[in-house]
Amino acid sequence: MSDNRKLTVEPPSYLREHLPSPVQLKECLTNEPFAVGGEAQLYRAAYLPESVLPKSVARAYRFGPPPELFSGGNEMPFWWLYAAHVAETAIWEAQFCKNDVTRPGTFYMDPFAVQHGIIAELRFPRPLRFWNLNGSVASRLGIYDNLSSPDYDWCQWFGYHMDVAMQSVDGAIRPDGFVYPSRRHRGHTAVAISSRVLPGLRDGVARSETPFAKHPDFERLLDDRLRVAPPAADASAG
Repeated sequence: MSDNRKLTVEPPSYLREHLPSPVQLKECLTNEPFAVGGEAQLYRAAYLPESVLPKSVARAYRFGPPPELFSGGNEMPFWWLYAAHVAETAIWEAQFCKNDVTRPGTFYMDPFAVQHGIIAELRFPRPLRFWNLNGSVASRLGIYDNLSSPDYDWCQWFGYHMDVAMQSVDGAIRPDGFVYPSRRHRGHTAVAISSRVLPGLRDGVARSETPFAKHPDFERLLDDRLRVAPPAADASAG
């Protein structure tokens, strides 16, 4: 059993040369100021209320962990809760709004999100400590393009390296997650909070939820001249 449960700790060879090591990440990011605001307030877009602050997730999403770490029936060792500093970034990151490649210069709203989606405002019980993957840091690490890539393989192994680096930091100054440039809402930041810190935070989180269809950003996006109807496949799924 122990052999079957042993985690894969090395990324595939085709990714290895493109990933900074956990040691490099720790060395770089512990010398940067934490990305901490005056209030521990974040926004999260979710398709279901139970997905706002889940105790577990079925899918690893962008920053993983990679499936190699929990294959064969192993439990997912960690995961990330995705949020943003502004509601519109959360809307785009969660793909409540999408682009249709067959109709450039336009966007549409996901019908299921319009019917069921919620925008949650979360106020955490303490200021959160985030490693800051801003443009300067990402450039020095040589990962700016990778962070904005749709390639989940690289991102999920990067997320694993971030987790290893974070866990090697003393608990008193260990980051709760990291801030990174939003791929879908350029010029804005998104946040990945480690599942490892959520048990100690969840009960103290003050949350308010607004249906996406009643949120002020929805009204503004609904009236946008670039908005088009969903493609037939998405419309029927909604």
